[in-house]
Parts: sequence; C-alpha cells; structure tokens
Amino acid sequence: MSNPFCSINSINRAEKIYGTATTAINYILIEYNRAWGKNPILESEIPETIKSFLFKEIENKVFSKIVLIKKSNNTSLNTINLFAINNREVNPFINHIIIDNYWDILNINISELFSNSTVINKSLYLVCTNGKKDKCCSKFGLPIYNQMSLILDNVWQCTHIGGDRFAPNVIHFPYSHFYGHLKLDTLHEFIQKTSENQIYIRSYRGRGCYNANAQIAEYYLRKFTNNFNFDSFILKAIDNVVSGMFSVKFTTEINIFNVLIDYKKSTENYYLTCNASIPSPINEYTLNKIVEEIS
Repeated sequence: MSNPFCSINSINRAEKIYGTATTAINYILIEYNRAWGKNPILESEIPETIKSFLFKEIENKVFSKIVLIKKSNNTSLNTINLFAINNREVNPFINHIIIDNYWDILNINISELFSNSTVINKSLYLVCTNGKKDKCCSKFGLPIYNQMSLILDNVWQCTHIGGDRFAPNVIHFPYSHFYGHLKLDTLHEFIQKTSENQIYIRSYRGRGCYNANAQIAEYYLRKFTNNFNFDSFILKAIDNVVSGMFSVKFTTEINIFNVLIDYKKSTENYYLTCNASIPSPINEYTLNKIVEEIS
C-alpha cells in the first residue's frame, strides 16, 4: 500500500465507485449505544436468544441485514429505537418502533413490519463509523456524521455497510442509495440534493435493491439522461449478452432504455481494505451504448 488508509488509496487511483453498493432487501436497524467490535452483532451484549431469533428470520428470508445504529455512547437511555426498512424498488418505506429492551423484539411480528408502512415520507441517513471493522470508517466517517448531525435529526452512526475503501460511506433510506468518498466541503450540496429526492451523482455508489450490473447501468443512464429523480426509472431486465458485455433495460412511462456495458478485470491488483493482506483485481466498466425505444 502506498498509504495506510485504503480510502485514500482508492481516491488516489481515481477508482470508480459506482456499482459497489451492498445488495440487500429489507433491513433491521437496532439502536445499540455501547462500543462496537469488529463483528458488532456477535460481539454485542444483545441477548443470545434475540440474536438467534433475528438470524433465524434472516435464514427464513424475512429480511437480509441487521445494522446497529447509535447517536452517542450513552448507555443509560431508557428506550431503544428500531427501524424496519423495506427498500424495494417501488414505494420503499420505513417503519419505526420504540421498545423498552431487546427482549421486546421477540414480541414483534417482523414480517408485518415489512408488509406495510405507517410512516409517510420518512427518510434516514446512516453513516458508517465502525472503526473496529476498518479504521477508514471511523477516521473519515465520524467527521461526516458530526457535521450532518448539526444539520439533520434523521442521521445515525452505523456499523459496517460494505465498501471500506469508499469511506466515508453513507446510506440514504428507504431507497438504499449508497454514497462514498463524501467530502465535508460538499456536504450541504449532498444534503440539499437528497432531501429533494435527487440522487447526488458525484458520490453515488448505487442502489441497494439492484445487483452490481443494474447499479452500473443505472449510473450511466442517469448521466446520459441527466435525470436524477429517485423514481424516474424502473428496472425491466438484466441480460448477459456476450463475455465482457451485459445489457440492462430500464423503463419510464413512455420509454425503454437498453444500456450496454463493457467490463473486464483490472490488470493491477489492489488492497481493498486497510486489513487486506492479499491484493485483488477489481472490475472495470465502460459504457458501450444506450439505445432508447418507445415503450
């Protein structure tokens, strides 16, 4: 490594960050105000019975991912915030409940939390600050969180969300828009755009309900159309055309866009986290063409 911080190395080599969002559907966010470890769920003091219950729900595909959140290290709080996020492509939503203790989770019908919403136009920002997982997340994430928390109430620190080398990492829910390499001097612009339901394209990693191919295509389509509204496009199909190329189709009310992407492995290998001992290649993508049709 030329620099001890993987995020700085990623920035220095001008790595493209789009197409790198963690793919997952349905999140449970649980407030946990104690210190986080490298494996924050397993190392937490949440009762083992509760952990087993939640992991069983993941196994049953009720939801995909648990993320711990906090606003401080205050362990004397009398209540616990819990959010269930259905980050589906169309009409995603957040349900928010407050519990007295972690044992109350056993009395919650988790499936129902993801089936309908009682919260209208609710959004959340999560900033990864889990330095035990990767030092970049705390070094670069905490300043972003601290500044955002002065501006917004709906921002939380969170445990690892994927993409250490893209720190500082932020997710905007319920659409699960991932952002990386955010900067303090452009933070007001980021907040303004996303608060207006506009993707902040310059730091955009992708949308978490899409796989990597769809994320890549969405990025190029939004740049091509200069359309960054959250609800502008609907994913229609993902196809492998030939080796080294894939196509993704998105629709609007009147158009179909077929986005063709060329891809290859990088010729160089990179250390993808601060803790990586072996360098790895990364995928490199370029736009082949976009074909627009009338639907």
